[in-house]
Amino acid sequence: MAVNVSRKTLVLAEQETTYGGTTTLTESEDVILSYNNPIVLTRDTTMQDVQTLRSTLSNEKQLVGRSLYSVGIETCLCPIGQDYSDRYDGVDDNGAKPYFSDLLEACGMAVTGAASDSSSAVYAPVSDFPESGAGVKSCAVKVYSDGIVQEATGVYLSAAFDLTAGNAPMVSFSGQGLFSDAEAGAFPSSPAYPLDTKSLVESEGLTITVGGVSTTPICRSISFDTGTNIIERADVNSAKGLKGLTIISRSPTVSLTIEAENTYRETPSAGNATFDVDHTFSAGDLLTVAFTHSYSTTDTIAFSFPQVQLTSASMSDDGGLRVWNLDGVLLDTSASGDGDYSITFNRS
Repeated sequence: MAVNVSRKTLVLAEQETTYGGTTTLTESEDVILSYNNPIVLTRDTTMQDVQTLRSTLSNEKQLVGRSLYSVGIETCLCPIGQDYSDRYDGVDDNGAKPYFSDLLEACGMAVTGAASDSSSAVYAPVSDFPESGAGVKSCAVKVYSDGIVQEATGVYLSAAFDLTAGNAPMVSFSGQGLFSDAEAGAFPSSPAYPLDTKSLVESEGLTITVGGVSTTPICRSISFDTGTNIIERADVNSAKGLKGLTIISRSPTVSLTIEAENTYRETPSAGNATFDVDHTFSAGDLLTVAFTHSYSTTDTIAFSFPQVQLTSASMSDDGGLRVWNLDGVLLDTSASGDGDYSITFNRS
């Protein structure tokens, strides 16, 4: 009996034109660089156990209810947008969009400035999720698992970014998608893998601005979560009583671990490593947080959080030094809404 090797995993993703509709995913265009988690799609089925009252204690057959896929994809934050096929055939199809662009949009984001010849692509949250035509954000995910092929459609996701000093920058996508039975399928012979341009978390240029004064903290780690809230849509007219999935809200958050100073800064002062954490928290004052992850001087990813309200602030010991552990929620800043954050991919 042959074994199924976990590392032999290939993940494809493609944005849908109609929610849950048929999407053709190909190994020449849709490959995602996937790390660490070989079990990308996990079946989630509800069972209806309704037992008749009778003279025996033996069980009767249960009803098989709705099935979904739980989706988990982990990739690296790679700044360069061009995928392998762009570099291979010399045609720039994606501009500055990263290979995981469709996964970002499935988190409830829209991308602007992403023409094929564009040097930047900006991702920001949106609040409308049509099921067909322009603006559809759901995606399909297909996984080859050493002879087993699974595919989820109607996928919505949430993204968690982890940038820890000196480590690889990771992005974990988690969510749900519509289920279909697995099939047999050979591993593609020549998948076109995107360029692997991951780089260490270093020289991120993190700044925290309070009251118009910017500080440059010594920071251990930055965590950013899009906080996408996905729900099921029950429907008596749909198979298994499930219409599909949709995004109903978001609560994006950021967490920072920064060193404390031995001089507590009650008044903001330029160039300090920290600020008056307690007063800022108590007064409900807002922070502006910005940083940029780079592969080169021109291939970068800039994160902007215009308004952050602290929701937790505590000190802890880290190898003999005190650090502040700060948690905050990202707020909207634009008159039209959806100004919680932006992620800009720049490329040479």
